[in-house]
Amino acid sequence: MSGRDRAGNGPAKKRRSVRSQAIQRDTRAKERYGLPLGRCPACGKNAFTSKVNAKSAAEKRFPGQLSRVYECHERPGFWHYTSQDSAETTIQRIVLGVLRDDTETAARWVAGYVAGTGEGPTWAELAAAMGWPDDRDTLRSVIFTLVKHGWLQVSPAPRSLRPGPALDRM
Repeated sequence: MSGRDRAGNGPAKKRRSVRSQAIQRDTRAKERYGLPLGRCPACGKNAFTSKVNAKSAAEKRFPGQLSRVYECHERPGFWHYTSQDSAETTIQRIVLGVLRDDTETAARWVAGYVAGTGEGPTWAELAAAMGWPDDRDTLRSVIFTLVKHGWLQVSPAPRSLRPGPALDRM
């Protein structure tokens, strides 16, 4: 009788176990509501099956904060997210905090400085005015992130900080 159904008719259909059906339902529900499927077997972080689900979950968990969604390097097909709260280094946390809170303020301060003196401020002057740490690596990361996002412009010349095009759009 192998290969036939119980009545002896044609080939038997494979029936999924109740457990596998429950797992499938659970997976679909988690995907629908942007919940993690569980832990990534490769790295142990919350895992999502798509970029959209991971982005949705990051927005729900960290409203108003910048987040980044990326595919797991060790296990393609699993997606993760990062935010300021899960930033790996102090510099990353500071940069994300500046992006969240100080972008427009910094650009406006630089514009006012340039209007008042005719030249741009030094990085240290901007850091002191904004209350940012003044160590070189952190300040470099903050300045170049603001440049990348269009809030500041800089050149190799001394005192070359200028407000960027993003300020004009405000």
